[in-house]
Amino acid sequence: MTKKQFERLSKYDEQLTTAKIGNYVRKMYSQSLIELDNIYRELFPTAAESNLKSGCSSCVVKAMKKMAEPYFKYKEKLEEKNKENDGKKQ
Repeated sequence: MTKKQFERLSKYDEQLTTAKIGNYVRKMYSQSLIELDNIYRELFPTAAESNLKSGCSSCVVKAMKKMAEPYFKYKEKLEEKNKENDGKKQ
């Protein structure tokens, strides 16, 4: 995952968390689904069709859960890096 992809996905942190933990999503508008579909295709270029744009609720949850994995790994690495940098400053 690139920094740009992470920044684009960070707008959907709440929905990614809900998909990962609760196995559902809400507040997903068509423009958001189009943007998420583009990010999905960048992250998983060889993956099957995401069907995010169709609005199929189970397809959206499945795609969001799949994107949540690299998103939260990247987020965790950033948090660790920030902790290390804070420790060096003290």
